[in-house]
Amino acid sequence: MNKELIKILNKVFKENIKIVKPNFDLRNLKNYDSLKYMEFVLLIEKKFKLKIKKKNLNKFYSYKNLQKIQK
Repeated sequence: MNKELIKILNKVFKENIKIVKPNFDLRNLKNYDSLKYMEFVLLIEKKFKLKIKKKNLNKFYSYKNLQKIQK
């Protein structure tokens, strides 16, 4: 997973993640909550110059979908 994405994860969720495994799910993080998730999505948009549609807002929990951001 992209180092920039891991930096964002660590910043928003106050974690110390070094690597993200295929079974990764944001909702399992100790500091996860919906407001932090929205902050995470907004930072992804800004960093990767994306515009995430409303219908896709709930798709960035898993490793598989986070990988798609980098493509």
